[in-house]
Amino acid sequence: MLKVFDDPNFIIAFSAFMVSLFGIGLSIRTLRIQRRHNYVSLMPIGQIVLGDYEDEIFVKISNAGVGPLIINSVEVYNSKISRSNLIDFLDVDMPRGLTWSDFVKELANKAIRVDEDMYLARVESLDYSEDKSTNYDDFKKSTRATLGGLTILVKYSDVYGKNHFEVSRTLNWFNRTLD
Repeated sequence: MLKVFDDPNFIIAFSAFMVSLFGIGLSIRTLRIQRRHNYVSLMPIGQIVLGDYEDEIFVKISNAGVGPLIINSVEVYNSKISRSNLIDFLDVDMPRGLTWSDFVKELANKAIRVDEDMYLARVESLDYSEDKSTNYDDFKKSTRATLGGLTILVKYSDVYGKNHFEVSRTLNWFNRTLD
């Protein structure tokens, strides 16, 4: 057996075999690390963004992460009832010529791409320049009062469906301008 280790061809072949085993092991480990990195690097970050301006009122879900946000469910609730969308709560009388410019009723299984938004409800052009005879103040006050009593809970996942997240926000910010 000692003569085998004296043969230079055997030593070279054995060394090459050991290096190749080490290379295979290193490749498997690198593959696992890369796979875990890919899962983590496509993480969505959901945000509920509110807007209350003179000419626009909105509530939207925004994806500030680096991967698609898949909505699993949305729950909008106040102290008495719970619904799966926001627009059902907003049954206020709209002034003549005004409609909701964006809203979504069915939210489950919708996807939001990176750096994009999905409006749950949005009304715009609430200024007085178009129609001076229409008073939007009562509509704005009623909409803000309705929104101010609500809470939104969004459950979402990443593109792989392995990581599940929640984001919740009370909409009491809309109450700040009410008397």
